[in-house]
Amino acid sequence: MLGRPRKNPLVLSPEEREALETIALSKTQSQRLIQGAKIILASVDGRTNREVAASVRMSESYVAQFLRKVPVLGPLAALRELPQTTHPLRISKEARAWVRELHADGPRAVIGAEAPESWSMDSLAKYAREHCEEHGFPQLKAVAKSTVWHILSEQ
Repeated sequence: MLGRPRKNPLVLSPEEREALETIALSKTQSQRLIQGAKIILASVDGRTNREVAASVRMSESYVAQFLRKVPVLGPLAALRELPQTTHPLRISKEARAWVRELHADGPRAVIGAEAPESWSMDSLAKYAREHCEEHGFPQLKAVAKSTVWHILSEQ
């Protein structure tokens, strides 16, 4: 085994080890939890950070940073502290409702009689980009037609 010996080797209770092994073998848990459990278990089994990093395909610095939290927080709490990949809604529920309302009303109700009967995704996105700030939805300033499609498919 290469690398420096750990100052405070991790020790798990039988219950913690069982819980981590269950998570590590899970097919339904998130990937970040599975990787975190594998990192802890490999470290407890005496593997170096370099070996652990290679086995979970992550950087050695990430593994070291994560393992520093485990003795402080405990293994299961450290898993809950892992960064999540989910992003907060960048487009508010109200802005999404406004786009749906525009779509439901149709371009003739919004633009006038000279407009086509129904919106294309491109024309709806363009209208939303051009008029979003006057309706209080500046987050739609750069909305793409694919985003408009996703908003409409949420219904």
